Amino acid sequence: MRPPTLHYSPTPENEALLRDIPMLLRTYVPNILAWNAHTAGFFGYVKLPKRASRVRQEVVTLPDGGTVALSWSSEPLDGQRVIICFPGINNPSDMGYIMHLSDLLHRQGLGHVAAVDWRGLGGQELRSVTGTPKPYSAAAFGDVGSILTHLRARLPSSPIIGVGWSMGGGMLLRHMGEAGEACELAGAMAVSPLVDLAKNYEHMGSKLINSMYLPIIMGPLLAYLFRHRDALAQGPRACSFWHDVLPALGKHQGLDDCVYGPTWGLAGKEEYWEVSSARPWLGAIRRPTLIVHSEDDPICPVSAMPLDVMAANPFLFTAVTRHGQPVSGWRRSFSKAAVGIIGRGCLATFGCWWGNLTVRGEWDPTCPVIVCAPHVGMTDAYLWMVLGFPRPIIMEAYTKIPVVKTLLRVACALEVPVPSASTIGTAEGAKATRATTAASDAPKAPSATAAVREKILEHKRTFQPGVDDAPIALFPEGITHNGRTILGFFPGAFEGGSSVQPVVLQYKYRHFNMHAFLSTLPEHLLSLFANPSLVIEVDFLPALIPNEAQKADGKLLADAARVSMARASGMALHEMSAKDLRDELKLAAEKARRENEKRLEKEKQKAAGARGEEPMLL
Repeated sequence: MRPPTLHYSPTPENEALLRDIPMLLRTYVPNILAWNAHTAGFFGYVKLPKRASRVRQEVVTLPDGGTVALSWSSEPLDGQRVIICFPGINNPSDMGYIMHLSDLLHRQGLGHVAAVDWRGLGGQELRSVTGTPKPYSAAAFGDVGSILTHLRARLPSSPIIGVGWSMGGGMLLRHMGEAGEACELAGAMAVSPLVDLAKNYEHMGSKLINSMYLPIIMGPLLAYLFRHRDALAQGPRACSFWHDVLPALGKHQGLDDCVYGPTWGLAGKEEYWEVSSARPWLGAIRRPTLIVHSEDDPICPVSAMPLDVMAANPFLFTAVTRHGQPVSGWRRSFSKAAVGIIGRGCLATFGCWWGNLTVRGEWDPTCPVIVCAPHVGMTDAYLWMVLGFPRPIIMEAYTKIPVVKTLLRVACALEVPVPSASTIGTAEGAKATRATTAASDAPKAPSATAAVREKILEHKRTFQPGVDDAPIALFPEGITHNGRTILGFFPGAFEGGSSVQPVVLQYKYRHFNMHAFLSTLPEHLLSLFANPSLVIEVDFLPALIPNEAQKADGKLLADAARVSMARASGMALHEMSAKDLRDELKLAAEKARRENEKRLEKEKQKAAGARGEEPMLL
């Protein structure tokens, strides 16, 4: 429930990258069907069909006589941009998601795409002229350099971009660190790269569910080694499938120790891990590189990455998300439909049956902000689940509620990391207040209002209409009330010079205002569930495009929005704002408290008099 954590040096190039890729400032959440990292990984394999066939497979001969293949989405000419994809383990280039990615990059005009088939994949045989053929593994990072050298000779003027993930991402970074200034790439991107093999195995063995990935990975590897058993049994470093591979399965990381290490001329698994890991080489990379990782990756742990070293390298820009996939494209469309059904069910339980909801006008997708009034109660949130599912702004404390947390993740909610209001008036809150007062020279933490305002401005700066983006929905009154007037608006939603779309929500009733949140939460919920019928009318008004004066002063745009909403709804504009109403409620509560104390004191004195005691004079 937060944007990615960014680790980078504030160079002009990195700041430009941040402006050009606003998605780095947005929250990443899983598909609604992939609520955790394990199911997200599963859907990553099955959700994407093969969209296009490869144009040509190009075989590249390596210095030791082995071969790799490049599956091209289109034929490049010299001078045109080329994107080379370096897949992870057990990922041949004809996998659905790789072909989908290649086709997507090509159709968007980003370059000519070639996906690598490592040694022995893509229908190739294992070959060698210097000894025993080498199977593909993390130790084959030198093959990355051979591929780039081959492409530079064939396309001397073409900028080459490298994109790698998992094992392929680690091999890409390992080569780039070793090559340094001599690297043939113009830039690179690595997604969940495997940078430290020892840490990787430690991570996968730390939990029972993580350890289940090893046999899943081992199955295709065994099939690969069995297919090439005859080639591997030749030469001075011969490896027998029956006498070396199968017995290695009974040992801890036995394949690394008995197969991959020896076939690559290494003493065992420890040397294999040390030589193949990119971690020691990250500080030596000298090409602009974007690294994207997720904290809940079940295979390649974030803890393996030296984030401090990476942040000190001006050529590296690292974004670490909380979860592994963004809700966008068809996943967001599916999520909107699913949440719309849930929202419909919730409204029905509150009495808003089919036919009781009337919607006039339509959503303007070019507006980064939707402002809604009047703000009446919890029904407003469930109503937006039906109307289009915009992005809510929510205080961090509320993201801990189990069901609410899931819905907010799917909605790509903007989380505001401010202290929870639940500490106000408690011993914890008093302690924090005393500590803050004592540390008078320390900078004050931003208020909730300031934090929300900054989050709104950040959203406006990064909003891209029509690019799988959604506006945020705000209730600028800032407080719930009876819904019969429109209170004053907080100007924060109207700052920044962006257009806003006003939306009027009206709850029709005759006798009892059962949908208004005017008391405690239990009473409000009881009132909602007891309501037999609820009629709601929604009016999407035309977007307000600010003039120069309104761009300079958000309050002017807020006043214009209030006037337009009052005209459309026929409701009166109230002179009070949320602050005024809260102050009035506090005074009323204080008055009630004093009157209650006086009443209790009179009753106490009356009881004392009845027992014949001398009344206490105050």
